[in-house]
Amino acid sequence: MVGRSNKRPAASNGSGAPGGTKKSRTSAGASIISVGGRAPRTANMAIKDDPDGGGSTVDLQRLKDDFIKLLKEDEYSGAMGVSNSTLKTKFGAKYQQLVPIINELASESRLNFSKVGDEMCYTLVSDTLASKFHGLDVQARMVYQVIEESANQGIWTKDIKTKTNIQQQALKKIFKALEDRQLIKPFYPVTAKNKKRYMVYDLTPAKELTGG
Repeated sequence: MVGRSNKRPAASNGSGAPGGTKKSRTSAGASIISVGGRAPRTANMAIKDDPDGGGSTVDLQRLKDDFIKLLKEDEYSGAMGVSNSTLKTKFGAKYQQLVPIINELASESRLNFSKVGDEMCYTLVSDTLASKFHGLDVQARMVYQVIEESANQGIWTKDIKTKTNIQQQALKKIFKALEDRQLIKPFYPVTAKNKKRYMVYDLTPAKELTGG
């Protein structure tokens, strides 16, 4: 697991994705992507332009439609999304032409970026959720992504601070902004009623955390 995109051709980073990146720790197996080690590459972080990846407007629109269609397939619409290697296989010689399309979708908050192992992965964000993300900065997106990865277990505020390296005062403002947009919600497990956890707004806490 989002939160959280910043986005000329760049050297490969080993994951096959255009542009150099560094990783920030998240939950098991997955990482948020950081550009230059400063900010995580979350929903609005674009990949750098490829001047050789051009094409006619019609061709790019068709390619964009195919890209979105792929992201909506059941196999790729989950949390892991579609990997870079899959994109290379599916699009072949047109792979590099995806760069401006990824940039566009990212600037519209329509893509989440994550890294699973050595693979860069992309997940499509719904129009409704994208509208809620509009105007949020990189740090807020990173916090959301960390919370999203905790699923119905939620995550302690202290663990969010550890994973994002965001100071407590700034975190409080981010939590409020995300709560106001109904992106996240707090809850208190029955086993630790004085310790607040956060989870994605539309989820329900696991039964073992609520006492049934």
